[in-house]
Amino acid sequence: MKAVNLFLLASIIGVELILGIVVAPTIFFPQNLIGEGVLSHFQSGLMMTQIFIKMGYLLIFVSVVNFLYEIYSLIKDEMKFH
Repeated sequence: MKAVNLFLLASIIGVELILGIVVAPTIFFPQNLIGEGVLSHFQSGLMMTQIFIKMGYLLIFVSVVNFLYEIYSLIKDEMKFH
């Protein structure tokens, strides 16, 4: 269970890095890849907002799993001291 928890936390960090390093520049500066007049900054902002909302769902899921794991670990450790 600990390995799954650590993997989920590491994957969230990886997703955040990819969104910031790769996705954001591609969405906000599409003229560098496919030419001028493709998307306005407003349209790019709307697209990035949807990406961040979907990433937020993943972050909530991982946070809940992490919270449950920490509660389980706390209960398990307290039982050892009785």
